[in-house]
Amino acid sequence: MTLENLKTASDLLKTSGSRLEDYDIVFVNGDAKAVFPFWNMLNGPIADALWHTGQVVSFRRSSGSPFNSKASVFSGTVRE
Repeated sequence: MTLENLKTASDLLKTSGSRLEDYDIVFVNGDAKAVFPFWNMLNGPIADALWHTGQVVSFRRSSGSPFNSKASVFSGTVRE
């Protein structure tokens, strides 16, 4: 269902003729309203995910499971 919602949102944005800069994210809480640029919805969660990925890598390395030097993070493969 989540992937279907993302696909629907993607299709709507592609056919709208607008740019992402034209969209705002609006949070309403009672009488209070906060408006943020669309990019905040992407950049914040991406930065948070990268931070936590770094934490996982750090914990793995400190527990004796170092990064495999033969792994290619670009292609997602392990070299022979």
